[in-house]
Amino acid sequence: MRELAEKTGIGRSTLYDYEIGKTSPTLDNLEKIAKALGVKIEDLYTTE
Repeated sequence: MRELAEKTGIGRSTLYDYEIGKTSPTLDNLEKIAKALGVKIEDLYTTE
């Protein structure tokens, strides 16, 4: 989580809130996360 926070500039607590579903990321933050992970935004979504 620390490395992702450093790469994206998004706070660790904010990333944790996204992870547990407390809040949803903005499109801008989704783009930052996807870029840091080397994936497309759509790869961050799961289908059930």
